[in-house]
Amino acid sequence: MTWNCTGVNVSGDASDPDSDGVPANATYNARCTYAYTGGGGSASWTWEMRNLNVQDPNNSDPYAGWRIRGQILWTVSAGGETGNLTWTINAADVVKTARGSYNLTHRSSLDVSAGGESGQLQYDFTGTWTADPGQPEGLPFAVNGTLTEEGSITLTANGESFSVQFSGNLHYSTQCGGYDSGTFTLTISTPDGTLTCRATITGCRSSSGSCTE
Repeated sequence: MTWNCTGVNVSGDASDPDSDGVPANATYNARCTYAYTGGGGSASWTWEMRNLNVQDPNNSDPYAGWRIRGQILWTVSAGGETGNLTWTINAADVVKTARGSYNLTHRSSLDVSAGGESGQLQYDFTGTWTADPGQPEGLPFAVNGTLTEEGSITLTANGESFSVQFSGNLHYSTQCGGYDSGTFTLTISTPDGTLTCRATITGCRSSSGSCTE
């Protein structure tokens, strides 16, 4: 059986004047289901978009970036058990501020429940991207440039909390396909204590670092 999608709705302005694949300001709602019955039993899946808004910051500039808000949900039922996953996107933004310069923001939460257990993963990130001098116009990571970032990831499960604080100033190379210089710091906090790790990128896919409690 194939996916059955009903209630697909697009509202707002789905036009794309600058042909960059980002709609002017469109909101998507959809619900798709899949059911299976066979020798191994039965299972069903549901996937939903709820008020997923995608917006182009500048409809006359194909390098302007995008803004995204909304929710995506998954439900899986099999063997008498049901699992739910809800991804709430408060902000997933890549917004051009000047030629070769962007503000980056990602704030979202992932809520998971299954078998009577539940947990939440929260992601909070802000940063800037600056293309190297002389680079052609391009979105972040499409050309050489520097990422300056800071943020946190927090996991809450079974009444306990684990978090990672991070910050960095990293140079990205398209020739390397990754970072080739810069520094990065992670602070990992658990109920058992805190660990701080610092790394220096010394070349393409090469780094050194150390951790202290």
